[in-house]
Amino acid sequence: MAKEPRYTLVPKPWKNLQFDVLAGTVLFGSDGTSDFTRTENGVITTQSRVTTEVRNVFLAAGPSARYEFGQHLAGFIDWMFYKNLRSTEAAYLGFDPGNKAGITNSINLGVRYRFGYR
Repeated sequence: MAKEPRYTLVPKPWKNLQFDVLAGTVLFGSDGTSDFTRTENGVITTQSRVTTEVRNVFLAAGPSARYEFGQHLAGFIDWMFYKNLRSTEAAYLGFDPGNKAGITNSINLGVRYRFGYR
């Protein structure tokens, strides 16, 4: 669940286009279970189950643009950067994404519809 305040960078340089800067925090949670079975000549030699639980907080910031098609409909694109507040070793044991700084990014493209907006 992300909650990012929206700061207007350039208020409507064209009639319906607006550029913003987003910033905030993201709470992340993940639970997983993996089962492993090894067999040799049809006989089970090893069985194991690994359970992982990840809870993390990220700082988020990035530019955003939105185009309003009318009172209810708007298209948007957000380019967000996320800073992991925990080291990758503490975030997920046994997983090394090769990003020691803990910074990732995403590009979100979509359409928003506002119900009851006047």
